[in-house]
Amino acid sequence: MSTLRTDAIVDLAGNGKPDLSNGVQIGGVAVTSTAAELNILDGVTSTAAELNILDGVTSTAAELNILDGVTSTTAELNILDGVTSTAAELNILDGVTSTAAELNILDGVTSTAAELNILDGVTATAAEINLIDGGTARGTTAVADGDGFLTNDGGTMRMTKVDTLATYIGTKIAGVPSGSVIYYAANAAPTGFLKANGAAISRSTYSALFSAIGTVFGVGDGSSTFLVPDLRGEFMRGWDDSRGIDGSRGFGSAQADSIKDHEHRVFRASVHGSSNTGQNDLYRGFGYNDFGTGSVANSGRSGPMFANGGSETRSRNIALLACIKI
Repeated sequence: MSTLRTDAIVDLAGNGKPDLSNGVQIGGVAVTSTAAELNILDGVTSTAAELNILDGVTSTAAELNILDGVTSTTAELNILDGVTSTAAELNILDGVTSTAAELNILDGVTSTAAELNILDGVTATAAEINLIDGGTARGTTAVADGDGFLTNDGGTMRMTKVDTLATYIGTKIAGVPSGSVIYYAANAAPTGFLKANGAAISRSTYSALFSAIGTVFGVGDGSSTFLVPDLRGEFMRGWDDSRGIDGSRGFGSAQADSIKDHEHRVFRASVHGSSNTGQNDLYRGFGYNDFGTGSVANSGRSGPMFANGGSETRSRNIALLACIKI
């Protein structure tokens, strides 16, 4: 039991106040605290059990002073109750300048340690991470096939190439199918199309087109390439497909020009006498019977009758660029 040395207490002028100038001992140990230091207990209502939380504390005054000026309530400080993190783990906050409002983004978070650990080893800067946080900034660099997009692959975030994403989207969104032919009012094919010029192209690079048309228009080198149709200077005709109008040809085959069988009737001229004088312009270039004599007269010209034409038979037309969807 602690005792107070009575020999150190002297009544001064009968005012009832002890003289502590010679010191005080509690349990045989001299008290060296100053009045100011002892006054920190002034008004303390803590129980012995509550004060005993300091029992065995080895922290220095500097270490305990981190609480100096703390206005947190007991409830707020209790967030550390049961924390098993080491000093090294807690030191990740060392030097943090975030405000309470910024740190409060974790308020009510139910994520587990494993879920939060996805940030372990992240070297991204705040600016880089903020690109995801409702960012409105837009770059001016054109997107290219080698660029990437962030995608969620079954719960795992991965970078996916633009061309891979475009291929996938193309299989899910209805649009112009590979192998479709268009006529384009420019001399270069638009994006997503090739000129239908009979060129040999890669089976792997243009796999969708190869799947659509195969080697109908040419096998290429027989292994790595195939041919697109050559529609330059050609008219299109619908495939007969068993209708019976143009049934002698296969799908994708070419057809030469032709004129349907027909007749041009030539009437004999009735002339008198043995001469064809005055008849040189009649049926020019063709022999005809001199009806009166049975002899054959000729105008002296060669070539077809009333010749007027060119090297082919065609309708009026306008030249456009035939293209095929890749």
